[in-house]
Amino acid sequence: MVPIDHYDTTADRCANDVAVVDGTVTLTFAELTAMSRKIAAAVGRGCADDGPVPVLLYGGNSYQFLASMLGVMRAGGVIVPLHAPSTAESSLPFLIETQPRCAFYDRSRADEVRQMQRALPSLLECICLDGRVGGDRSLDDVLSAHPEYEPSWIDPSGNAERPVYYWATSGTTGEPKVVVETCRCFDGILKAMRGMRAGPRSVSLALAPMTHGGGPSSFATLAMGGTVVILRTFDADEVLRTIDRHGVTELWLPPTALYLLVEAAERRAYDLSSLTSVMLGMAGISPDKLKRAVQVLGPCIAHSYGQIETSFVTALSPTVLADAAGGIHPERLQSSGTSIYMNRVAIMNEAGRLLPIGEEGEIVVRGSGVKHYMNPQQTATAQQSGWHRTGDIGYLDDDGFLYVVGRIKDVVNMAGFKIPAAEVERIVMELEAVQECAVVAVPDAVRGETIKAIIVVRPGHAIAPTGVIQHCRARLGNLKSPHSVETWRDLPRSSVGKVDKRQIRERLLSTAGSTRSITSTSIGTRRRSRRRPSCSFNAVNTETGSAPGAAVGSVENSSVMSNWPLSPVASTTGAPARGLKSSASRVNSIPPATNRQRSPFCPTLTTHADAEAGATASPRTLAARTDSQSSAEARSAGCVPGRSRTSA
Repeated sequence: MVPIDHYDTTADRCANDVAVVDGTVTLTFAELTAMSRKIAAAVGRGCADDGPVPVLLYGGNSYQFLASMLGVMRAGGVIVPLHAPSTAESSLPFLIETQPRCAFYDRSRADEVRQMQRALPSLLECICLDGRVGGDRSLDDVLSAHPEYEPSWIDPSGNAERPVYYWATSGTTGEPKVVVETCRCFDGILKAMRGMRAGPRSVSLALAPMTHGGGPSSFATLAMGGTVVILRTFDADEVLRTIDRHGVTELWLPPTALYLLVEAAERRAYDLSSLTSVMLGMAGISPDKLKRAVQVLGPCIAHSYGQIETSFVTALSPTVLADAAGGIHPERLQSSGTSIYMNRVAIMNEAGRLLPIGEEGEIVVRGSGVKHYMNPQQTATAQQSGWHRTGDIGYLDDDGFLYVVGRIKDVVNMAGFKIPAAEVERIVMELEAVQECAVVAVPDAVRGETIKAIIVVRPGHAIAPTGVIQHCRARLGNLKSPHSVETWRDLPRSSVGKVDKRQIRERLLSTAGSTRSITSTSIGTRRRSRRRPSCSFNAVNTETGSAPGAAVGSVENSSVMSNWPLSPVASTTGAPARGLKSSASRVNSIPPATNRQRSPFCPTLTTHADAEAGATASPRTLAARTDSQSSAEARSAGCVPGRSRTSA
């Protein structure tokens, strides 16, 4: 079915039920449907002659935004979502490629819309959702001027390849791309979500931006006869009051918001017994914090993995997660769950060969949820050997649980050793005082690159950079530990709310030497043991942050919820930290000692432990020692979670 048929099938039988609650505004399904038909009439005028019309939706969560989303779907248009904090300048490449002809926008974005109109001749009509601005019509004008619209573009087989959404990827490690979501993909996602949400009628709290995963999620709730309760701003106590007042059953949260909810719930009692699913998205969370959340909120915490390009891939259900928190397969607290049977997931090496259970490689996906890029060349590059290559590194265990290790491009190449940033971030995030962390590579004259950690300190807490470095040394050893740490007030984000490491690198280059940092070589004078842990159960990936700010030495009133997106797509849970594995089982691997070339920029490498002992080791010697140590320790400990013993 086309998306609007999913909605109408339910709306017809639930006409008098409450569909949306937005502050003092309550709409039944019948009222929301009538609004969408009149909006569709305004959009549909341009759809009949030359195919789907791209329509820009630019604003925050509101009942007006949700009704406009339904109206565009009903008219057969293509939704072009743009986050409210996005600027015209930063969004122009995306808009030039998608060429929207109509825009629905919040009044607060009027100045940005004017800039867009000057740069985009295709943008012919702009409609303000919450008032009249200049010569633009308001949504109220549209609702009073147009008759209800009945679609004539739908064919009997459901228009499988007609586009529904043009999405912009986050572009946190590379240039953003435009992803095309068709009716076929959307239909598959809705059917998968019906299976995941099987049960009583749901009440979904819409905190996630509807310009991101919150839009399809809210649509799915309506298509299943549920109620969408909208909160326009995040406040932990208000969220808990809303759950209590409306009997909310489900919501999406990033880990940063979950921390605040847990703390607020511990301060004051609320009735949260209605909650059945608190889905974590966009980032990982440490097992200890997951356990605490289960203790406070109950057995309702869930996790998932996916991307904009793939939609849902795997899910970790509340039941499995609660069991893991209680000690049954505790390693699964760091897993992203198992396949939801909309997409098949596997692990592949660089040569396109599928890898066996337990071996790390690139996560690849195929199935009804896989989309394509607007640029055919980008699609051809990403979809090879019959699979979509996600760019994520991970592995599968014997029971089909997926563990995500990091991004292929997000590594630090230190004298030939490729260290995933996510592995270091997971260990830093174990620290109670650390709210957020981003690890990046910085240039080094001797090693080529070294590891720098940028941290945001939780309000009311304090930690010295030396404490971060010492914790990482104890958990990861010297090779993988940060060489320097900086404390910032908050982390820059992309337009879809992810931590933007490109901005971090640019800022580091522009302010080199002016921010508070400390190098790891300046701490500790005693000789340290070369032995380091080969695995850890308390490690997950994090990739969430808040709006950019100046680098500071301490944090007060950090704005952790600025522009945060919430979605199952593009979300990861980190895999257990381990020592370096044999190069045969990694995508970004260290070449074996027998055939690895010496680094052209560093024929010898002095490690921290060896430097303290006055010794110098070549990369060849160090790699051989590191690999053999890790293998021996893993075998003796038997603690590489989720892996088969024979593959370690």
